[in-house]
Amino acid sequence: MQNYDVIIIGSGPSGIGVAKALEDNNIKNYVILEREDHIGGIPFHCHHITFGLISKYRPMTGDAYINAIKRAIPDARFRLNTTAVKIEEKGVVLIHSRQGLERISAKRIVVCTGVRERSRAQHLVSGMRPLGVFTTSALQQFAYINKSLPFTRPVIVGSEHVAFSALMTLKDYGIKPVAMIERKESIQTFGILKYFGLALGTSVRTGTVLHSINGVGRVESVDLKDASGAISTIECDSVIFSGSFVSENALIRDSHIKVTGPDTGPFVSKDFVTSDPYVYAGGNLLHPADMGDRCYLEGIRLGQCLVDDLSKRVEPLACEYIPVIASDSIYHVQPSFVQKHQKQCLEHLRYKVKDDSSVITVEQSGKTIKSQSKNSYSHRFYTVDVDGIKDDEAIYITAK
Repeated sequence: MQNYDVIIIGSGPSGIGVAKALEDNNIKNYVILEREDHIGGIPFHCHHITFGLISKYRPMTGDAYINAIKRAIPDARFRLNTTAVKIEEKGVVLIHSRQGLERISAKRIVVCTGVRERSRAQHLVSGMRPLGVFTTSALQQFAYINKSLPFTRPVIVGSEHVAFSALMTLKDYGIKPVAMIERKESIQTFGILKYFGLALGTSVRTGTVLHSINGVGRVESVDLKDASGAISTIECDSVIFSGSFVSENALIRDSHIKVTGPDTGPFVSKDFVTSDPYVYAGGNLLHPADMGDRCYLEGIRLGQCLVDDLSKRVEPLACEYIPVIASDSIYHVQPSFVQKHQKQCLEHLRYKVKDDSSVITVEQSGKTIKSQSKNSYSHRFYTVDVDGIKDDEAIYITAK
């Protein structure tokens, strides 16, 4: 069985960031597993200039950004077309490649499997099942791999960052969407982007729900329901579901590692350690879906935590944990547990709300640790300072 210091599962920005931290600390005995035949994850297919501003200080296309950060790890070993089938205990991974099934092991494993978009079925949209229903990732693959798009009058469902990336891709192909619809009362990204959509001649409809998709052979129209319950029909030839990302957590979910929910990532400490101390996790697996730059920088931080751990011990330290419990109003919180020996080192919690909120409260043992009045919008990540905790009881975070 092949043995490594570190196995990294996923070659997107966070996985490459972990590798950079290992390289910077002269740890060379690692491998990056990638199930596709190329490196880079989702950004590889994104040819619009929304990458690089934070970590490279200039706008770059997704593929150019991946090539830029990959240059920082010239000696990295990648195994492409290789799928991690199962994470076993004691640092063992069952993998499948063209050579068949095999087991490899490492002192530590890092899972950076990223996100996927919800399917039409998961959006619970009624109607027929015609051809012409896409996700934004499928759109990008059609555009930049097949060099063509099989429609001319799409409707975009959703208004997160990725929806406007789709709008930019369509613009490159001379396609003007019939409409962009958002079920909430405001778009789920920077408000100014609404005017970008309008400038391109696309109607941006907030407070509107996709009620049904119509068509026999392929999409012919959609029915929309507004806030009053009134239904209107608009003609189109495709529907593009954007955003609504969920963690690509099948590998974790089918293992012994604890997850925070059916569509979310594993429980992690502030140092990115999961419930199995041999296994770390990072990137959009934890918080779908953040910018590629932020995932890369987080991967570097994770890698440094991993380096510090390996410098102290070969066998990982088994610890007792304090859970961080989010209310139904919180979509994501990180860390999701605190190692008891590190409780006084906890500086802040990172969170994302389900609906726009104004007050964030952190409590423990029936006492308020922090109450913060802050407008928190559902499409952004925020932090709340806690400056250490004293008790071993569960921590609760709520949004109102």
